[in-house]
Amino acid sequence: MTPCWPRRRTLRATARAALTALAAIALLGVAAVAPARAEVKVILKDGRTFVLPLRGDQVDRIIVDGRVLGGPRRGGLPGAVGTPPAGNKRQGKRDPLADRNLPSRGAEASPSISALPSGAGRLIRVGPEREIQLPSQASKIARDGDVIEIDAAEYFGDVAVWHANNLTIRGVGGRPLLDAAGNTAQGKAIWVTNGANITIENVELANAKVKARNGAGIRAQGPNLTVRGVVFRHDQDGILAVADPDSRVTIEFSEFAGNGAGDGRSHGLYINKMAELRFVGNYLHGTKVGHHLKTGAARNIILNNAFIDGDTGTSSYAIDMYAARQAIILGNVFHQGARTENTALIHLAAKVASAGAYAYIGHNSAIGDRVKGIFLLNQSPIPAKVYNNIWVGSLKPAKGRAELSHNVVAPISVFRDPANLDFRLVDGAVAIGKGVQLGRIDGIALNPEWEYVHPLGRRPRPKEGVPDAGAYEFQPRS
Repeated sequence: MTPCWPRRRTLRATARAALTALAAIALLGVAAVAPARAEVKVILKDGRTFVLPLRGDQVDRIIVDGRVLGGPRRGGLPGAVGTPPAGNKRQGKRDPLADRNLPSRGAEASPSISALPSGAGRLIRVGPEREIQLPSQASKIARDGDVIEIDAAEYFGDVAVWHANNLTIRGVGGRPLLDAAGNTAQGKAIWVTNGANITIENVELANAKVKARNGAGIRAQGPNLTVRGVVFRHDQDGILAVADPDSRVTIEFSEFAGNGAGDGRSHGLYINKMAELRFVGNYLHGTKVGHHLKTGAARNIILNNAFIDGDTGTSSYAIDMYAARQAIILGNVFHQGARTENTALIHLAAKVASAGAYAYIGHNSAIGDRVKGIFLLNQSPIPAKVYNNIWVGSLKPAKGRAELSHNVVAPISVFRDPANLDFRLVDGAVAIGKGVQLGRIDGIALNPEWEYVHPLGRRPRPKEGVPDAGAYEFQPRS
């Protein structure tokens, strides 16, 4: 029985939005009477428009449901949040960093720029109520080693190029939305990172689109990027990282939702040829025609992620490794939908098996609804070790060079609630105790130490005796 995969609900404006617009008029102290020479226009997400007879330079700020949507700046209404284009719909939010004791947002209580306690670099605070209102303003003054904290708000049409090295850029008090709203930095992305060793945390980057059809939430042009707790929604490429043989990219606990231009050449994210990709605890879904993850990294460590097509998904490969010399794909959950564009879930395509090359693909749980689906398509000379996996549905194990061991073919009833991404084993599941214990390679355990927890989390995997096949170790219901 095929599960009914959950669909994300979009938000629609309600009658309260109209009352909000009227409240804004009252807040600004304006009676809707004689027209002025200029107007402030409020456009609701359902397309309705309210006109305030004001010049932009008369407006100090706009507050909706206690949230500041604009603040003072020279020349009138701020560009910090702008006005979202009609029909722009923000979808549900999740915050995987909610337990990290992020600073709470409030009135400005300290300078926008201050020294970090370590003395290395500065803290730059950004937000509609602060002196520095836009992330793009912070990008122009950032120096090596700075920390940029962006208040939770909606920043429409604000794009930036980050040139400094060793930056940390993070959302605080919630997750700020950076919506391209038709703009991109250098015609490439919402954020272009030219500096080295940049870390980006807890923001949402949405709706990046360019004529070349590869507009990215992040265009990584400098080496060594870390992305943690970031949402990429409806971008043509979530992340597009340029080739750099010495660069390393780490992506953790992030969501890639509805990305791709639908042309097959844009993807959930696209990592070009580089030294290493570490991809841990992420959730990928709704990718349009392209691959969920396309990577040209020489070394790929892909642990505890969810690659989900659902009922209507049209992705191609879940993972495409077109130049991998080493790959460890461990503890992931997969759903291959009936409408996916390619028969295979995982594609290994390096042309040369150099010394030290290997591929370990183990402890994954996969459901296949596509006719003639294949779990692994290996078109490389590297012999892949495929072990301790669970395959449900129409998936065939492998095509190409593969050493199969201790894998389990099972009915969908082996999982507790796969429609809600609960791939834990039920009591008496055929996969219990069917795995094999392996060691480590290059510091990575070949039996998973963690399990994916939806959404965007993970927990330690129990270790007792012979391991179970699949991405989860059986635990009785508490």
